[in-house]
Amino acid sequence: MKVKKRIAILLISILFISLSGCDGSKMENDSSSAEGENTTFNINLNFSSITAPGKKSLLKSTGDPNATEAEAKVKTVDVFIYGESGYYISHTSLSVTDFTQVGGSGTSDKYQYASTTKIPATTGSKKLFVAVNLPPGMATALEDKPSNELTQVAQTLTANDLVATDGSIVMTSTELLTYEFVKNGAANNPTISVERMVAKVTAQKAANMVQAGVPGTLFDMRFAINNFNSKSYFIQGVAPDFKDPNWDVYTASDFSKASANDYIPVNEPNVTDTKNLNALYAAENTSQNHREKEITRAQVRAGFLPATVVIYQGGGYISVTSASQGKTAPQTFYTITLNQPEPQTYCFFDRATAESYAVANGKTAANIVTYTDGISYWDMYLNKGVWDVLRNDYYKCTITRILIPGRPTDDPTDPDNPPASDVDITINVEVVYWNDPVLGNYELEP
Repeated sequence: MKVKKRIAILLISILFISLSGCDGSKMENDSSSAEGENTTFNINLNFSSITAPGKKSLLKSTGDPNATEAEAKVKTVDVFIYGESGYYISHTSLSVTDFTQVGGSGTSDKYQYASTTKIPATTGSKKLFVAVNLPPGMATALEDKPSNELTQVAQTLTANDLVATDGSIVMTSTELLTYEFVKNGAANNPTISVERMVAKVTAQKAANMVQAGVPGTLFDMRFAINNFNSKSYFIQGVAPDFKDPNWDVYTASDFSKASANDYIPVNEPNVTDTKNLNALYAAENTSQNHREKEITRAQVRAGFLPATVVIYQGGGYISVTSASQGKTAPQTFYTITLNQPEPQTYCFFDRATAESYAVANGKTAANIVTYTDGISYWDMYLNKGVWDVLRNDYYKCTITRILIPGRPTDDPTDPDNPPASDVDITINVEVVYWNDPVLGNYELEP
């Protein structure tokens, strides 16, 4: 255990005024006057599924059917104490060996871990904050900072900060807990509830997933988190909006775009155990306007080989199979959509053929869409109708229908407006949390 404590200095100023008859006054530093007598306490970490008005369910660690061992792992615990008015008092660093499980079983919904190591404190009313698995540098940076650093100061937290390489996740207090410490250390047993600072996202094909639109074969369906929000508060904003630092101000540099290496395989229908699903994690992201460019989305990417393409042969345009052209894997192709009277999309491997076909049908080269390397993209905006991604949520996405081809780029369709309607993505969401999945069925269209 490591403890760092701020030494409060009492400043005494005595002013003698010879004619007033006053013999002085004492100016006290807030922290000095409120510290009290030395005592100790043992802290309980609560991972139980509890609710309160305006608050969502909290996570369960052990026994959670939707959490992997890594997602439930506790490695380090940092305990911060503040005075009643929010001034910093101390920081104690603990490891998992300083705790023991005191509640819960495989069927219980309550899990608590109690510290077996005494933590120093002083008597009186104090405020407590706990961070689990917080990178050491970030814990140290909170020292000598007031408690409003936790609720009002934007923290820059990357995906690597929030989720370690071993899969363990940063968890923080759900609130700044006020606790009255007494002289008898054995009587001091505050319980603090913590929750993960990220949301969990999985994407899976439905067993009867419908592939609509242009006939052909999809290859290597993958998904990634796009528009990852790098700005968060250590303690979540209050209900109902859960406002984060970007709530009413959009700064493009605060959001990161998924790279090609960030995409992981979409889960196949036969994966039935939630713990075995490929998963990604998204930082909390709430917004006032919910424009596509500022909200977080799970993005699907796949290669596509059209079943047939148009070629020019014998003085006319004919449709032939891709296999007849020696094509068996995704590669760059071009599309033109004609209204006859319903929209009909035609595919080409040859750009020149596509251009001449466009002109012959009253179109121009500007009407040609290029799918480089045969790659298409589809968006799954999470938490339908709300569009906010909240910490400790689990968004379990099932793809029920996908319209081929998707978009040729990973850019949002309409960046300055909210997601339009169910025409692009159909989501049925049951609003529950990580101890139960947020269920969503998706129809993917470009």
